[in-house]
Parts: sequence; structure tokens; C-alpha cells
Amino acid sequence: MLEYSAPVLRPAENPFNFDLASHNGPMSKEMVERARYKLQREGYCKADVSLNDLRPIDLIGGTIALTLAIEEGQQFHLQQIGFSGNKELPESQLRQQFEIADGDVFDVEQIRKGLEPLRDLPGLSGELTMYLRFSGLQFLVATRFRNLEAK
Repeated sequence: MLEYSAPVLRPAENPFNFDLASHNGPMSKEMVERARYKLQREGYCKADVSLNDLRPIDLIGGTIALTLAIEEGQQFHLQQIGFSGNKELPESQLRQQFEIADGDVFDVEQIRKGLEPLRDLPGLSGELTMYLRFSGLQFLVATRFRNLEAK
């Protein structure tokens, strides 16, 4: 179950022009994206999330109730992370930057966190393609690295 509390915005305090009656505005889109991101962290890469209903619960306390329509879809487990286009460093050195293990439930945040230290590895330059393999599915992530060392 996903829960989210936010202040109810009255017209004079509403910088996003959020309309409680029609569910329009950046605030509703942000709430949907937060729910989708939470599902992606739990392996549901293709989750479909939409806002069904939004109601003020406590105008004084600023609590709203959201009803989201969620189709989780398949939960993905990582089979393998691999790399191509790399000639400078052993693949094992690249792979150890990612905390997620083969067989784990896929967590998009662990992939993002693993990409950050790759940028700082000495000797890594050019284009590197990382592939994430799942059962019957493969994602490619192409990243360009520049060797910033003075020549």
C-alpha cells in the first residue's frame, strides 16, 4: 500500500494552480511519478500508475487522500549486468560498482547509484554500453565517458 500526505493547497496558496476537482496540475503528476518510482524500486519496471481520485481529508491539517490505479505488471529479477565497448578495464571491476546481485529483484535506484562511480574510474573513456538482462528481456544503457586526465 502506498501512502502519501501533502498539504491541501487553497487557491491563494496554490503556486501550481492545482485543481482538486479535476486532479490536474504538476502536484498530481508528481504523486503519480513517486508511486511509479517506488514500484520501479521493487522490480516493477513497466508499472502503469494513474490518479483515480483525490479528496481533501483534513483542511486544517492539510491532509489529502489519493486513489491510484496501479497495474504492477511483471516483477523483474536481474539475470546479468554486462558491458561492451570497454577496452581499458576488466568487466569485473565495472560490475562491482553495482550493489545489486544477479537474481535480485531489480531496483532502478541501485543501477543509478552504480553508474555514478563509473564516471570516476581512472582509465575509463569512450563509449560504454551496459546491458541489463532479465528473463526474455534486455535493456541497453549507453553512456559516454571522457578521460579527463591531462595528456
